[in-house]
Amino acid sequence: MEKGAIQPREAVPIAPVIALPKAAAPAKKGIFLTRSITAIAFLISLSISLIPLSQILVLRNTDIKKIQTSWNIDDIRFKIEKYLYENGSYPTSIEHITKMNDEWGNPFIYKTDDNNFVLLSAGPDGKEGTEDDVY
Repeated sequence: MEKGAIQPREAVPIAPVIALPKAAAPAKKGIFLTRSITAIAFLISLSISLIPLSQILVLRNTDIKKIQTSWNIDDIRFKIEKYLYENGSYPTSIEHITKMNDEWGNPFIYKTDDNNFVLLSAGPDGKEGTEDDVY
């Protein structure tokens, strides 16, 4: 051999190679599939549970108008009582108090005698004495 020449040797691996079992890849797919199904099932059950809540929170337009009309009636009643206090009698007409209509555009119904008064809205159907009247 020549001086400075390196003799060839058999190659030895630097780090041992660990062979993974072939079943490891399907196990990862199984975990992903299980997690996906669990997440989808959770989202479906959450959506189903929110349906009744949304029905409670979202009022129909008619319900909102009934609530607003009821508030307006309370306000007008207070004004009628104030009129009684200041003048000694109930007003003969609601026009002395307000020109406001109910939420359906109908005038409020006002009836009075010397000692009492009745104030109401005919409601969505506009007919007095029906089930949808608002007091």
